[in-house]
Amino acid sequence: MRIMPTVFSDDELRALRVPVLLLIGENEVIYDAAEALARARRLIPDCRGELVPRCKHDMCFSQHQIVDARVLDFLKEFES
Repeated sequence: MRIMPTVFSDDELRALRVPVLLLIGENEVIYDAAEALARARRLIPDCRGELVPRCKHDMCFSQHQIVDARVLDFLKEFES
């Protein structure tokens, strides 16, 4: 069974009013990772993102040190 990702419209992405952290595996096979990141940066008002090296969508397992560090850094920006 294949599950395809939801594709958000440009207007839906522009409407986001919260900070967004977008991490995409540089070797993603479902879509072009660099193109997806560029689109997000162009459309989402407060988007921080990067391509995670040497992984696909398994990055939480295969590159957990990078992912964990990026998520923690992102969350620390909003500590009170």
